[in-house]
Amino acid sequence: MKKYIYFLFILCGLMMTSCGTEDPLDKLCEGATADSYSDTFKLWCPTQNSNFYLHVKYGCAPSGESISPPIRWSGVPKEATHLRLWVEDATCTYMCNSCCQFCHMAFDLPLQELKAGSVIFPQGIEENAAKSKYARKFMLPNTNGKRDYMPFCPPNHQVHAFVIKAIAYHLEKGDVKIDGRSQSHPLLFSTDR
Repeated sequence: MKKYIYFLFILCGLMMTSCGTEDPLDKLCEGATADSYSDTFKLWCPTQNSNFYLHVKYGCAPSGESISPPIRWSGVPKEATHLRLWVEDATCTYMCNSCCQFCHMAFDLPLQELKAGSVIFPQGIEENAAKSKYARKFMLPNTNGKRDYMPFCPPNHQVHAFVIKAIAYHLEKGDVKIDGRSQSHPLLFSTDR
């Protein structure tokens, strides 16, 4: 009986490892350098002020309202059919590497399906879109493993830098083809403002 249970345990382990599929978009940052980002494909938060500070309402309680910030884009390459987009705490880094990256919100948007007048449209995402059923169907897990917005919560009296990153891509015979990369200017956030 023990041999039978041991055999089942090994078989299940092999099945789980062989059936797992790796998302090719999980490694989009590999090989990204400063000159792999497009000059024409732009990302920004329309509510940032002239000093690139985000409103405190995008932070956690008690000072914030825990609502997701709006995001805008322009110049998405024509070949792209999808936009993989994420907002991360990049206090330690402004380019693609693993230092201190903390994903607060992520989307994989099929560009042809986006409709004007909803919380997601061809040029952006509205404020508090993370609470929309329509938006949630395109959301990816954040660092906490939830398909939701994780509010900005830097320690008191600290300023953190956040960035919006995006990869425009299309599928060609099942392979991911990157059409363009973009990254916003650092967006500053503090609960003290």
